Amino acid sequence: MNKKAVSLSVNSIVIIALGLLVLFVLFYVLQSNILGGSKKYMNLSLEAEKDIRAKNVCEKLFSGRQCLSPEECSKFGYVDLGAGWVDCDGLHCCEKP
Repeated sequence: MNKKAVSLSVNSIVIIALGLLVLFVLFYVLQSNILGGSKKYMNLSLEAEKDIRAKNVCEKLFSGRQCLSPEECSKFGYVDLGAGWVDCDGLHCCEKP
């Protein structure tokens, strides 16, 4: 009897099946991590844009401003920008020179 077809052993089929399973699991894990990371950075950029557009907010992202008492402003060498800021709750907005 002449066989022209290639036969696969059971071991080869099991190894191929396990390899495909590992590939699918890796694809799922990497995809969820990439999407989760992009959502985090998208939220960060939206927050930064909101802070930049806000006119009466002292502690904007990357601005170097803090809400401090007037004494703390002068003690730490900050420039006092005054009171009345939405997020300072009675404190003064102070900025690094």
